[in-house]
Amino acid sequence: MPHSYGKIKDFTELDFESPSTKEVVYILGYLWADGCLSKTTNRLSLEIKEEDAIVIKELMMSIGKWNLYRRHRSPSKPTLNFYINNKEFADILRGYGFEDKTTTSSALKMLLKMPQELQYYWYRGYFDGDGYILANKNVRWISIYILWLI
Repeated sequence: MPHSYGKIKDFTELDFESPSTKEVVYILGYLWADGCLSKTTNRLSLEIKEEDAIVIKELMMSIGKWNLYRRHRSPSKPTLNFYINNKEFADILRGYGFEDKTTTSSALKMLLKMPQELQYYWYRGYFDGDGYILANKNVRWISIYILWLI
């Protein structure tokens, strides 16, 4: 798999500055939950369990060509890292407060940029990134980590 940085193909600023498709809105939610934007470069990465990455890989590739890196640190399960180095995309995410999303920023700027009827796709992406469902014969549990969401 490639290790070099790359630009997102078919990327347009408008797709993320004014999100108007369910796919882009979902990905923004997922990235808010699990994405990481470097404070010193324009590198955006998303590292998730390989078994979970299989589910969203096609969707991620539909918005552009991401570089992929597989990693397996024993005893953990293998992970897949999607990464990109794109100044325009990074600047849009910085405008939403993405760099500070775990300490001081809220997702409100981002949510206000998308049509209200599509916002549930953002929450769905966020839940898929940070949510957890446990169901067995004894326990039913749904959990989501919410820090600075709104």
